[in-house]
Amino acid sequence: MDTSFRHDCDFENGRKFYYGSVCVIDLNGSFYQMGRQYGALMRNELEKVYRFACANQEGFKYRNCLGGSENSVCGFRKYDEFFRGMSETSNLSVDQLLIVNAVEVVYLDLIANGMGEMFDASRCSSLAVNSSLTENGKTVVGRNYDWLPEFKEIADTLVLTVLHPSDGSNAVATFNWAGCLYMTTGMNSAGLYLGLNSGMFADKNVCPDRIHNVWMLWEMLWNCSDFETVKHCFNTIRSAAGYLIMGASADETECFQWHTRGAWIPAPRSGNGELLAAANHFATPGWENDPLAEDNTIASSVQRRENLIALAKNYSRISPVEMMELLSVPYVQGGAKVKGTMFQIVADMAQKNWYIRTCLMNDWACVPLADILKPKAAG
Repeated sequence: MDTSFRHDCDFENGRKFYYGSVCVIDLNGSFYQMGRQYGALMRNELEKVYRFACANQEGFKYRNCLGGSENSVCGFRKYDEFFRGMSETSNLSVDQLLIVNAVEVVYLDLIANGMGEMFDASRCSSLAVNSSLTENGKTVVGRNYDWLPEFKEIADTLVLTVLHPSDGSNAVATFNWAGCLYMTTGMNSAGLYLGLNSGMFADKNVCPDRIHNVWMLWEMLWNCSDFETVKHCFNTIRSAAGYLIMGASADETECFQWHTRGAWIPAPRSGNGELLAAANHFATPGWENDPLAEDNTIASSVQRRENLIALAKNYSRISPVEMMELLSVPYVQGGAKVKGTMFQIVADMAQKNWYIRTCLMNDWACVPLADILKPKAAG
């Protein structure tokens, strides 16, 4: 476990530092000010992601595909202000930054004809345990973030971004490619975690007239201070596409099977209700998933979920160390890790520590998010 710390640089009220090989940026102020800090601190990484996206200029038409328009990244002013600030201190225009933000879908268009390869590589897996399955009864949650193997080229731009808005919202941490503001893995200062898995096998419907899930997850983390309110949000917000969202606090877990046709569906539990596993299909009996969910030639979603449950049952207790072990078992050896696993995160919800390993790292790095998420003194 790498616990080393190295400070890198500061800009205005933001700073950049490293825990092990994991880049962290700590931003403070209005969304415009935080955008300026992001652009300055991550200028080189943003340019690298943009060059990577430019390999597929035909895909640029998808730069606003997740709920945006020609004039707004998603319809919420705060994110437009963030991108305006980023453009002032990076070497990229707002339009170029929107391409960076959408790099996953921009680049996906380039290889869309090779769907078998895409399916084999883009399979996120999540696991959450608590109560008698953990050492202290508190939640440990982990995830493998899987995408196209080509993205290893920009894995050195992955960054843990911690935002402290001056508007009174919760501080929020998120891990993603430089400049990609989609909320796929995040935790807030109230100790609430949300991790997104594609639900493409469960519900292929898309509702482009709705603000996309990746932005609504931000809103939940900015505004929710307890797990009950998170549940209320999922009961209130209609989904724009199919996803499985692993939600956790120190004491509670839920896998929100979020689809376009009505209310979310709770995922079934295992191990006396203390174990939750998720892949890319809905595990609820009676839900009609795409047959591809069971296809073992493409890292079966059904099998990956079953693998995680079986591995977890081999442990009498699961600490963060055991969670790292079982998430790292390859699919071909009865686990869930595939060749497209770009990064792994394990969250100790009681301590608010994150353990992170990217596809470029041999060892895990420990990031003490409890300290970084604390409110900053004015000044």
